[in-house]
Amino acid sequence: MLITASNCFTFLRIMRDIFEAADPSAATTGKLPRGLLLDCLRSRPERFSSMEVTLLMQLAPTGDNGCVAFHSFPSMLRILRRESINNAVLETDKNALREEILLALHKMGCSEESCLPLWLFREILGSTQLCLSRMQMHALLCMLVFDRFGLVHCAQFVEVVCAVVPQLFDCSAFMARAENIAKEAADAAARAEIEELQGLTGGKSRRKQSTKENETYKVDGLDDSEQVRKMEMPRRQKHSTEKGKKAFRRQDARASRI
Repeated sequence: MLITASNCFTFLRIMRDIFEAADPSAATTGKLPRGLLLDCLRSRPERFSSMEVTLLMQLAPTGDNGCVAFHSFPSMLRILRRESINNAVLETDKNALREEILLALHKMGCSEESCLPLWLFREILGSTQLCLSRMQMHALLCMLVFDRFGLVHCAQFVEVVCAVVPQLFDCSAFMARAENIAKEAADAAARAEIEELQGLTGGKSRRKQSTKENETYKVDGLDDSEQVRKMEMPRRQKHSTEKGKKAFRRQDARASRI
Protein backbone atom coordinates (compact mmCIF):
# COMPACT_ATOMS: atom_id res chain seq x y z
CA MET A 1 0.00 0.00 0.00
CA LEU A 2 1.41 3.36 -1.01
CA ILE A 3 1.77 6.02 1.68
CA THR A 4 -0.38 8.95 0.64
CA ALA A 5 -0.52 12.45 2.06
CA SER A 6 -3.60 11.53 4.11
CA ASN A 7 -1.91 8.83 6.19
CA CYS A 8 1.66 10.17 6.03
CA PHE A 9 1.27 11.90 9.41
CA THR A 10 0.02 8.70 11.07
CA PHE A 11 2.87 6.71 9.58
CA LEU A 12 5.44 9.27 10.76
CA ARG A 13 3.96 9.18 14.27
CA ILE A 14 4.25 5.38 14.41
CA MET A 15 7.84 5.46 13.20
CA ARG A 16 8.74 8.26 15.61
CA ASP A 17 7.36 6.24 18.53
CA ILE A 18 9.52 3.29 17.48
CA PHE A 19 12.68 5.35 17.17
CA GLU A 20 12.16 7.37 20.36
CA ALA A 21 11.53 4.18 22.32
CA ALA A 22 14.94 2.94 21.20
CA ASP A 23 16.77 6.20 22.00
CA PRO A 24 15.15 9.02 24.06
CA SER A 25 17.52 11.58 22.53
CA ALA A 26 15.95 10.97 19.12
CA ALA A 27 12.99 13.10 20.20
CA THR A 28 15.17 16.23 20.14
CA THR A 29 17.75 15.39 17.49
CA GLY A 30 15.54 13.50 15.04
CA LYS A 31 18.46 11.15 14.34
CA LEU A 32 19.48 7.61 15.25
CA PRO A 33 22.71 5.64 14.84
CA ARG A 34 22.59 3.57 11.69
CA GLY A 35 22.80 0.21 13.46
CA LEU A 36 20.09 1.12 15.96
CA LEU A 37 17.87 2.37 13.15
CA LEU A 38 18.26 -0.96 11.34
CA ASP A 39 17.27 -2.86 14.50
CA CYS A 40 14.19 -0.67 14.91
CA LEU A 41 13.03 -1.33 11.36
CA ARG A 42 13.61 -5.07 11.71
CA SER A 43 11.65 -5.11 14.96
CA ARG A 44 8.43 -4.29 13.04
CA PRO A 45 8.13 -6.97 10.34
CA GLU A 46 4.37 -6.35 10.19
CA ARG A 47 5.12 -2.78 9.07
CA PHE A 48 8.21 -3.23 6.84
CA SER A 49 9.21 -6.18 4.69
CA SER A 50 12.82 -7.36 4.73
CA MET A 51 13.43 -6.04 1.21
CA GLU A 52 11.96 -2.66 2.12
CA VAL A 53 14.26 -2.48 5.15
CA THR A 54 17.28 -3.28 2.99
CA LEU A 55 16.42 -0.70 0.35
CA LEU A 56 15.57 1.96 2.93
CA MET A 57 18.93 1.51 4.63
CA GLN A 58 20.62 1.81 1.26
CA LEU A 59 18.75 5.02 0.44
CA ALA A 60 19.04 6.69 3.85
CA PRO A 61 21.91 9.24 3.91
CA THR A 62 24.32 8.95 6.84
CA GLY A 63 25.89 11.97 8.52
CA ASP A 64 29.50 12.42 9.59
CA ASN A 65 28.71 11.06 13.05
CA GLY A 66 27.14 7.87 11.68
CA CYS A 67 23.54 8.94 12.42
CA VAL A 68 20.56 8.91 10.09
CA ALA A 69 17.75 11.49 10.12
CA PHE A 70 14.47 9.57 10.18
CA HIS A 71 12.07 12.43 9.41
CA SER A 72 12.45 11.80 5.67
CA PHE A 73 11.63 8.09 5.95
CA PRO A 74 7.90 8.35 5.07
CA SER A 75 8.65 10.14 1.80
CA MET A 76 11.49 7.71 1.06
CA LEU A 77 9.21 4.73 1.64
CA ARG A 78 6.50 6.29 -0.53
CA ILE A 79 8.98 6.78 -3.37
CA LEU A 80 10.35 3.27 -2.89
CA ARG A 81 6.93 1.61 -3.13
CA ARG A 82 5.93 3.74 -6.10
CA GLU A 83 9.11 3.05 -8.04
CA SER A 84 8.96 -0.65 -7.17
CA ILE A 85 5.77 -0.78 -9.24
CA ASN A 86 7.00 1.48 -12.04
CA ASN A 87 10.35 -0.29 -12.43
CA ALA A 88 9.65 -3.87 -11.32
CA VAL A 89 11.97 -6.52 -12.77
CA LEU A 90 11.73 -9.70 -10.76
CA GLU A 91 8.04 -9.22 -9.93
CA THR A 92 6.96 -9.13 -13.58
CA ASP A 93 9.03 -12.11 -14.77
CA LYS A 94 7.00 -15.25 -14.06
CA ASN A 95 9.89 -17.67 -14.57
CA ALA A 96 12.25 -15.73 -12.32
CA LEU A 97 9.43 -15.23 -9.82
CA ARG A 98 8.76 -18.97 -9.67
CA GLU A 99 12.45 -19.71 -9.12
CA GLU A 100 12.63 -17.15 -6.32
CA ILE A 101 9.61 -18.65 -4.53
CA LEU A 102 10.93 -22.20 -4.90
CA LEU A 103 14.32 -21.11 -3.59
CA ALA A 104 12.66 -19.60 -0.52
CA LEU A 105 10.73 -22.83 0.04
CA HIS A 106 13.90 -24.92 -0.29
CA LYS A 107 15.61 -22.74 2.32
CA MET A 108 12.89 -23.79 4.75
CA GLY A 109 13.32 -27.44 3.80
CA CYS A 110 10.07 -27.62 1.82
CA SER A 111 9.07 -28.38 -1.75
CA GLU A 112 5.98 -27.92 -3.89
CA GLU A 113 4.52 -31.14 -2.48
CA SER A 114 4.73 -29.93 1.12
CA CYS A 115 1.98 -28.40 3.24
CA LEU A 116 2.65 -25.57 5.66
CA PRO A 117 0.59 -23.48 8.11
CA LEU A 118 -0.83 -20.35 6.57
CA TRP A 119 1.13 -17.88 8.71
CA LEU A 120 4.50 -19.35 7.63
CA PHE A 121 3.99 -18.15 4.07
CA ARG A 122 4.36 -14.59 5.28
CA GLU A 123 7.87 -15.41 6.44
CA ILE A 124 8.58 -17.06 3.10
CA LEU A 125 7.46 -13.94 1.22
CA GLY A 126 9.54 -11.78 3.54
CA SER A 127 12.65 -13.86 2.89
CA THR A 128 12.50 -13.39 -0.89
CA GLN A 129 13.92 -10.60 -3.02
CA LEU A 130 10.42 -9.38 -3.89
CA CYS A 131 9.68 -5.80 -2.92
CA LEU A 132 6.22 -6.47 -1.46
CA SER A 133 4.46 -4.24 1.01
CA ARG A 134 2.66 -5.67 4.01
CA MET A 135 -0.74 -5.04 2.40
CA GLN A 136 0.31 -6.89 -0.76
CA MET A 137 1.46 -9.83 1.37
CA HIS A 138 -1.82 -9.71 3.26
CA ALA A 139 -3.77 -9.82 -0.02
CA LEU A 140 -1.76 -12.81 -1.25
CA LEU A 141 -2.31 -14.73 1.99
CA CYS A 142 -6.06 -14.02 1.84
CA MET A 143 -6.21 -15.77 -1.55
CA LEU A 144 -4.81 -19.04 -0.23
CA VAL A 145 -7.18 -21.89 0.58
CA PHE A 146 -6.37 -23.94 3.68
CA ASP A 147 -7.82 -27.16 5.04
CA ARG A 148 -9.44 -27.75 8.42
CA PHE A 149 -6.02 -27.99 10.02
CA GLY A 150 -4.92 -24.58 8.69
CA LEU A 151 -2.46 -26.11 6.22
CA VAL A 152 -1.89 -24.82 2.70
CA HIS A 153 -0.35 -26.78 -0.14
CA CYS A 154 2.88 -25.18 -1.31
CA ALA A 155 2.01 -25.81 -4.96
CA GLN A 156 -1.08 -23.66 -4.51
CA PHE A 157 1.00 -20.93 -2.89
CA VAL A 158 3.44 -20.90 -5.82
CA GLU A 159 0.56 -20.80 -8.30
CA VAL A 160 -1.17 -17.88 -6.56
CA VAL A 161 2.04 -15.84 -6.23
CA CYS A 162 3.06 -16.39 -9.86
CA ALA A 163 -0.43 -15.40 -11.05
CA VAL A 164 -1.14 -12.39 -8.83
CA VAL A 165 2.22 -10.65 -8.25
CA PRO A 166 2.84 -9.82 -11.95
CA GLN A 167 -0.58 -8.17 -12.05
CA LEU A 168 0.21 -6.09 -8.95
CA PHE A 169 3.30 -4.68 -10.69
CA ASP A 170 1.90 -4.33 -14.22
CA CYS A 171 1.81 -0.57 -14.87
CA SER A 172 0.10 -0.88 -18.26
CA ALA A 173 -2.74 -2.89 -16.72
CA PHE A 174 -3.09 -0.32 -13.94
CA MET A 175 -3.21 2.55 -16.44
CA ALA A 176 -5.68 0.75 -18.69
CA ARG A 177 -7.92 0.00 -15.75
CA ALA A 178 -7.67 3.57 -14.48
CA GLU A 179 -8.58 4.92 -17.93
CA ASN A 180 -11.56 2.55 -18.17
CA ILE A 181 -12.80 3.62 -14.74
CA ALA A 182 -12.40 7.30 -15.64
CA LYS A 183 -14.21 6.74 -18.94
CA GLU A 184 -17.05 4.87 -17.26
CA ALA A 185 -17.41 7.64 -14.69
CA ALA A 186 -17.46 10.32 -17.42
CA ASP A 187 -20.04 8.34 -19.44
CA ALA A 188 -22.22 7.88 -16.37
CA ALA A 189 -22.06 11.61 -15.62
CA ALA A 190 -22.94 12.45 -19.23
CA ARG A 191 -25.89 10.03 -19.21
CA ALA A 192 -27.15 11.48 -15.94
CA GLU A 193 -26.93 15.00 -17.36
CA ILE A 194 -28.78 13.98 -20.53
CA GLU A 195 -31.49 12.24 -18.52
CA GLU A 196 -31.87 15.31 -16.34
CA LEU A 197 -32.22 17.56 -19.39
CA GLN A 198 -34.70 15.17 -20.96
CA GLY A 199 -36.67 15.15 -17.72
CA LEU A 200 -36.83 18.96 -17.69
CA THR A 201 -37.81 19.29 -21.36
CA GLY A 202 -40.22 16.37 -21.10
CA GLY A 203 -41.95 17.97 -18.13
CA LYS A 204 -42.37 21.24 -20.00
CA SER A 205 -43.78 19.49 -23.08
CA ARG A 206 -46.18 17.47 -20.94
CA ARG A 207 -47.40 20.61 -19.21
CA LYS A 208 -47.93 22.36 -22.57
CA GLN A 209 -49.79 19.36 -23.93
CA SER A 210 -52.05 19.15 -20.86
CA THR A 211 -52.79 22.89 -21.16
CA LYS A 212 -53.77 22.52 -24.83
CA GLU A 213 -55.99 19.54 -23.99
CA ASN A 214 -57.75 21.52 -21.27
CA GLU A 215 -58.34 24.45 -23.63
CA THR A 216 -59.63 22.09 -26.33
CA TYR A 217 -61.92 20.41 -23.83
CA LYS A 218 -63.32 23.77 -22.74
CA VAL A 219 -63.96 24.87 -26.34
CA ASP A 220 -65.54 21.52 -27.18
CA GLY A 221 -67.69 21.80 -24.06
CA LEU A 222 -68.94 25.23 -25.14
CA ASP A 223 -69.73 23.98 -28.63
CA ASP A 224 -71.55 20.96 -27.30
CA SER A 225 -73.69 23.07 -24.92
CA GLU A 226 -74.67 25.45 -27.72
CA GLN A 227 -75.66 22.55 -29.93
CA VAL A 228 -77.75 21.08 -27.13
CA ARG A 229 -79.57 24.38 -26.62
CA LYS A 230 -80.26 24.70 -30.33
CA MET A 231 -81.63 21.17 -30.42
CA GLU A 232 -83.86 21.75 -27.39
CA MET A 233 -85.38 25.07 -28.60
CA PRO A 234 -87.81 23.50 -31.17
CA ARG A 235 -88.90 20.98 -28.56
CA ARG A 236 -89.61 23.71 -26.05
CA GLN A 237 -91.51 25.77 -28.64
CA LYS A 238 -93.59 22.74 -29.65
CA HIS A 239 -94.33 21.93 -26.02
CA SER A 240 -95.44 25.52 -25.30
CA THR A 241 -97.69 25.53 -28.39
CA GLU A 242 -99.38 22.30 -27.34
CA LYS A 243 -99.98 23.69 -23.84
CA GLY A 244 -101.56 26.85 -25.34
CA LYS A 245 -103.92 24.79 -27.51
CA LYS A 246 -105.01 22.67 -24.58
CA ALA A 247 -105.74 25.76 -22.50
CA PHE A 248 -107.78 27.31 -25.36
CA ARG A 249 -109.81 24.12 -25.70
CA ARG A 250 -110.61 24.09 -22.01
CA GLN A 251 -111.83 27.68 -22.21
CA ASP A 252 -114.13 26.84 -25.18
CA ALA A 253 -115.56 23.87 -23.30
CA ARG A 254 -116.41 26.00 -20.31
CA ALA A 255 -118.03 28.68 -22.49
CA SER A 256 -120.26 26.11 -24.25
CA ARG A 257 -121.46 24.78 -20.91
CA ILE A 258 -122.50 28.23 -19.78
